Amino acid sequence: MTISDSTVAIIGTGNIGGTLAADFAAGGQDFLLAGRDADAARKIAASLDGHAEAVSVDEAVQRGGVLVIAVWLDDFKQLIAQYGERLAGKVIIDPTNPAGPDGEGGYRKVIGEQESSGQILAGLLPAGARLVKAFGTLSAGSLSAAARQEPERAVLFYAADDDAAGDLVADLIRAAGFDPVRVGGLDQSIRIEMFGDLHEFGALGRVVTRTYGQGIWTVLAQVAAEELQVALARVRVAPVSTSASPDEGVTAGSLSVQDSGSALRQACAQARGLLLAAAAARLGVTWAALAVADGQIRAADGPTGLSYWTLAQPGMLDRPAQVPVPSRPPGQWSVAGHSAPRLDIPDKVAGRPRFLHDLALPGMVYGRVVRPPARVAGLTGLADLDLGSGTVLVRGGSFLGVGGRDRPGRAAGRRAGRPGGAMADQPVAARPR
Repeated sequence: MTISDSTVAIIGTGNIGGTLAADFAAGGQDFLLAGRDADAARKIAASLDGHAEAVSVDEAVQRGGVLVIAVWLDDFKQLIAQYGERLAGKVIIDPTNPAGPDGEGGYRKVIGEQESSGQILAGLLPAGARLVKAFGTLSAGSLSAAARQEPERAVLFYAADDDAAGDLVADLIRAAGFDPVRVGGLDQSIRIEMFGDLHEFGALGRVVTRTYGQGIWTVLAQVAAEELQVALARVRVAPVSTSASPDEGVTAGSLSVQDSGSALRQACAQARGLLLAAAAARLGVTWAALAVADGQIRAADGPTGLSYWTLAQPGMLDRPAQVPVPSRPPGQWSVAGHSAPRLDIPDKVAGRPRFLHDLALPGMVYGRVVRPPARVAGLTGLADLDLGSGTVLVRGGSFLGVGGRDRPGRAAGRRAGRPGGAMADQPVAARPR
């Protein structure tokens, strides 16, 4: 059975329910929509191009085979108590987060620290009902903004004990515009609830894609290949060099595609224009009468015998970028916006040097920061330590670091901060700030 064979119902018209309704409709998924506020359900359904049918909660439970119950945890429990055996045989999707206001503008967990609302709710369901934890790892704002993002879709994590139920929900996640990633059974639900390590408001702290990072080497190579109209295999991405690479300031916030990509797109579009202008001058035609195919210059009646490589002259492209020119419209893209093998993966899989910490320069000193036992701790004392020859201890207030000329020397950092180790009875003492 696939999701297209099932009747999907969303119960709840609040922030999460309303956002999921819009995401489902944008993905072509038809569904029932219900909530305590019948007028809100009708209003939302009327805006979704016929993909949603507003019904009562009772009718949603009766007709739905897959129920997305987008309500607060206590309301979810009451719904289970009210409908009981009528939920048997259905797939129940739980997006709840066991959190409530902490009175100081933030949120706190409303169940035990080691408890999961997914497991609690699964234990309340009748036999035959199959619960899947999903659609709760992102805020409503992110569920809206990140749906169907390109070039890589954002991930939504889910947890399921039942494989068939999990597969149905994975289909629904795809319809909503996300990439489904199963974290395991319901015993892993706590990880994808608020404060969990895979939640937007937990250790993860952000929206992620299936691959870590943007694959920026590959993306920038695609941008260049697209604007130059050459095959991706012809593009080589040079490693960053502080002496030769453009200074783009800070690199943070996953903005490399937006910032570096747009700059590179313009540079390549202008380079293509210069080369086409050179070809046009040789052929006695306007450059608009010419086209490029993998670096070969073509006219309406076929090849011209010219190419980027025959046209290029020393210093031809050694100039600042000029006023922005039109870049190739997305409708004409054949390289950018399409999946391509990551250029960085082979070296990583093979264990070849790829990262900053793979560098070994003459006279290099390796350092390690000694972390305190708690974020609010302050350094008040330090034992006499024998960290070995060539190892330096650096202290500034409550900062403590160890430097050494070889990688094994970094083990001294571990000894410096490990109670019961080299520090014996006098480990780094901590006091509350």
